[in-house]
Amino acid sequence: MNEVVNEWINIIGTVQNKDELDKFLSQTTGYSLDYYLKKRDGLQNKVVDFNYENEEILELNEICDWYNLYTPIYLKYRRNLIENIGNLKFIAFENLIHEVDKYCIQESLNLSYRCVVQEINILRQKKELVGETSEDRYFYFCNSMCNDKNYVKTFFNKYPQLFELINLRMKQVTDFIIEICCNVNNENEELSNTFFDIENLELKNINFSLGDTHNNGKFVCVLNFDNNKKVIYKPRNMGIDCRLEELGNFISEKSNYSINIYTPKNNR
Repeated sequence: MNEVVNEWINIIGTVQNKDELDKFLSQTTGYSLDYYLKKRDGLQNKVVDFNYENEEILELNEICDWYNLYTPIYLKYRRNLIENIGNLKFIAFENLIHEVDKYCIQESLNLSYRCVVQEINILRQKKELVGETSEDRYFYFCNSMCNDKNYVKTFFNKYPQLFELINLRMKQVTDFIIEICCNVNNENEELSNTFFDIENLELKNINFSLGDTHNNGKFVCVLNFDNNKKVIYKPRNMGIDCRLEELGNFISEKSNYSINIYTPKNNR
């Protein structure tokens, strides 16, 4: 267990010993070091039962060299995404799925890069990376070790909290995308008429993460439709915005349009 504590100290970087780590965790999270050590033991059992089936090959090395470390987790959520939105009439699925892949791998990278850098350094010190140069050894980690099922399980068994975090984030993102696509598909007529006065808008792509995440990991994003049409999607009730629009229209009418209050169009 001391090895685990030492690794956490190294990853955090601002504490020097076990007591300082315990104080840091208690002050920042409200939970003690002992709590997290016990939680880690429980999470390890989930990793042991990790069903690793990496049959789909995702070429996402433009996002991250070690992307194969994440795909076994992401793929089960990707399959659920395909099952739910793959055949929706107004969704350009082939365009959309590639952007979703890139976003999910980037989110996994954001959560894990400190652990991965720490792991590469540990493997280097133990001389477990093969290669004549540092570049060779780095690509050995990315292309060989991250494609090895046993190593991937070993990695997440070592960092079970990371395993849980990536799982949670992948579920949040894919559930949110399913929500967006189903709403676009089911309310396409109202959406088309409200904003563009045309019929049958097809969702081509989504620009993700325009703001902070909230409400179970949801975020403001831009929906890109055909004919270069765009809509900002806000994951919240639009009642206040709609009342503001109604108030603006009321004031304009009462002033005989000498006062014009502009508000963005809203779809309830």
